[in-house]
Amino acid sequence: MAIDLVRSKSGAAVHARRHQVVIVGCGFGGLFAAKTLRRADVEITVIDRTNHHLFQPLLYQLATGILSEGDIAPPIRHVLRHQRNTHVVLGEVVDIDLDARQVTVDTLGQRSRIPYDSLIVATGASQFADDDRDLDYRLIQVGIGTQLTNELP
Repeated sequence: MAIDLVRSKSGAAVHARRHQVVIVGCGFGGLFAAKTLRRADVEITVIDRTNHHLFQPLLYQLATGILSEGDIAPPIRHVLRHQRNTHVVLGEVVDIDLDARQVTVDTLGQRSRIPYDSLIVATGASQFADDDRDLDYRLIQVGIGTQLTNELP
């Protein structure tokens, strides 16, 4: 939490807490929100279950061996490294307490609470998967793209 030194009406120095923005999810929506707020006078916390931002439209190039995993799934911290008002938390949000204005994050079994003034939920969508997984590949994850690359002749 960032504390800024500001002057009161009387001229005395006082501490003021910056507005806290929590962004849950760092797909296209979460990443766009974080980048849009890069110059705002706010503290941003980005929470995601993975440590990378996956650019899904290029998964087919991973599967064919044209690009590597790092080319289409850069670390979130690397993507946001120049944003001094942003930090990234690896974990899964397991609870949102609207009254207390805080999210509970589970990181490898450790739970922590992160307060917010503004909350952006950008968790994306899930893919529909039918029961017959042997018939096709769904290029929605880096691991599937890598597996498909290894299975191609």
